[in-house]
Amino acid sequence: MEISTSTEETVVMVDSYTTHEAKVYRRTQSENPIKDNSDKTCRELRRSVTEKCRKSTDSCEKNYSEDDMSNEEFRRAVEAFIARQQRFRREEESMAVVL
Repeated sequence: MEISTSTEETVVMVDSYTTHEAKVYRRTQSENPIKDNSDKTCRELRRSVTEKCRKSTDSCEKNYSEDDMSNEEFRRAVEAFIARQQRFRREEESMAVVL
């Protein structure tokens, strides 16, 4: 009787390993070329929703206030930022201990 029980358990384990769900991958539909009156094909590219919402600013054209600082002023600004972040983190840790 013990032998049949172990055989049934093995069958159950085999069945649990053989059930896999297949993933379904779908392609997006491409646009068909639009024909002009002159029989030339013109293709338009579609952008995804995330790209439409992004601001199109060129990173080379941005002016940062740090560009006009001297090395010493920049170093002081960085050190002040680090000190603020460390103080903020210490305050958060002390709040977590109090709670």
